[in-house]
Amino acid sequence: MLLEGVEGNQYSSDFMAKKADGSTIIRECVWRFNLNKPSYAKLLDISRNYWLSHGIEDWGIVIEKEVHDEGQ
Repeated sequence: MLLEGVEGNQYSSDFMAKKADGSTIIRECVWRFNLNKPSYAKLLDISRNYWLSHGIEDWGIVIEKEVHDEGQ
C-alpha cells in the first residue's frame, strides 16, 4: 500500500489485510539486520504514524525467523 503524501510517494507498506471483524491490519516486513539502522527506524515510524492518522491501529512488523543449525 502506497503511503500517499509521504516521502514523495516513494514508500509503501508491505501488507494490508482485513480481519474477520472487518478491521484492517498493516504489516511491514523487515530483515532482522536492518532493525538497528536509523533509516529503517525512521521509515517504520513514518508508516506507523501514517496508518494511525488514518484510523488503523493494528500495525506491526514481520521479521524473518532465525534458523539455528542444531548440528553446529
